[in-house]
Amino acid sequence: MTIEAQDLTITLEDGTELHATSSIELARKWAEALHGTGWQQLSPAKQSLEISAALAALNEAAGEEPDPRAERRARLRAALG
Repeated sequence: MTIEAQDLTITLEDGTELHATSSIELARKWAEALHGTGWQQLSPAKQSLEISAALAALNEAAGEEPDPRAERRARLRAALG
């Protein structure tokens, strides 16, 4: 069996294009790009929150229903600074 995933792409404000085969992979790449070299200094928990926020933004931009947990994640992000 062969499964081919659709390529997902976003273009950042600086013109950088990010490509992925899943929305979670694209969200991770976007979160990493936003943090630059500081990404590696974030704790795994903070990285997860950043990826979740990026995924929520991607889903919203795609017109999908917002995740009801998004508000809770936003509060957690703010608390972690």
